[in-house]
Parts: sequence; C-alpha cells; structure tokens
Amino acid sequence: MPYYLACCLSLLPFTVVAQRGTSAKATGQKPVVYAWVQHMPTYPKGGKRGALLYLAQHVRLPEEVKTGRVDGLVFVEFVVSEKGQVQAPRVQKGLSPATNAEALRVIQSLPNWLPGREKEVPVAVSMTLPVTFSREPYKLPKNVEDLSGIPEQ
Repeated sequence: MPYYLACCLSLLPFTVVAQRGTSAKATGQKPVVYAWVQHMPTYPKGGKRGALLYLAQHVRLPEEVKTGRVDGLVFVEFVVSEKGQVQAPRVQKGLSPATNAEALRVIQSLPNWLPGREKEVPVAVSMTLPVTFSREPYKLPKNVEDLSGIPEQ
C-alpha cells in the first residue's frame, strides 16, 4: 500500500503542469470565437442602430439594384476580435455576386467596435448584420435591438 501511495503522489506534479494554460497563438490553434457572451460587442457610434445606419450610408448600389433587377438583404457574418476589429467576414445569405461583394466591402470598412467581454475579459465574438440593397430610401427597422430574425442556411 505505501508503494502504491508513493507512485500516485509522484505523478501529482505532472497533472498540475499539464493543466497550465497556453495561448492559442503558442499552440498554433485558432482562437476561440464566441457566439454569445455576457457583454456583446457594441458599435461605438450608436450601437446596432448606428451600425445599420453606417452600412446604409456607405453601401454603393450595384447597377442591378439601381435598375430594379435585384432587391433585398445580404446577411454577413463576421468576427469582432478581442481588440474590436472586424475580421473574417463571409456572406451567410446572399443575393447576387455583385451585392455579395459590396456587402463584404462595406462590412470590412466598419470602424472598430467595443469588443465583447466574458467575465470582464475581451473575447472574439461572431456577429451577423444585414446589408440592405434597394432603390427605395433606407428605413431603419422598427426594433433594431431584435436582429434575431437572421435566416438559417
């Protein structure tokens, strides 16, 4: 029995060392991107309403939208990094190659956000925003805070 106890105790330092944290950069792994955190990222100039207004003011309508052949929303998913930078945008639901490219361009042009926080630590968070393509003047949705109607793929 004392031999068994001595063997178990000799392995204890290895378990403690094995639990020491390493960063994603040090291990070559991709950093964790959260879908939901305690404090979601915030667009600094007006929150979601400000972000949608920025997109509406900076989008360049492709010719097919101006002629009325294409009309609707392009949903773009992107990551707000720990530093608030917009990264890795991708079209979640698109309309056409021209509108999809313009939606990616305007999302990439967004200024830095206030990063999301989990337990008061800045973390990367995945976000999705709609980019509107229409000949009609842009009208902000009535309930901007509820953008949960993002379509499933």
